Amino acid sequence: MTREQFKEARSKAAYRYMSIAFTESKDEQATKRQKANATRRFNKCADLVSVWDLETFWTADNERAYNMLYKNSDDISAVSAF
Repeated sequence: MTREQFKEARSKAAYRYMSIAFTESKDEQATKRQKANATRRFNKCADLVSVWDLETFWTADNERAYNMLYKNSDDISAVSAF
């Protein structure tokens, strides 16, 4: 898995996760707590996505972790990348 494929898989997984959280936060049958949890998950995911988009995310440690986990893998689940 190349770095670009990793970024794309991560973005798709984040989009799916945020879509589900957004839908759950707007569900009329959800309790107040469920809506609050869904909103919190959405916001946490948005924070992660903004951090991942920074070039400074690719520190030596993060690059090494990427190489160990993903570089030599042909098919890693997008959720795993997320």
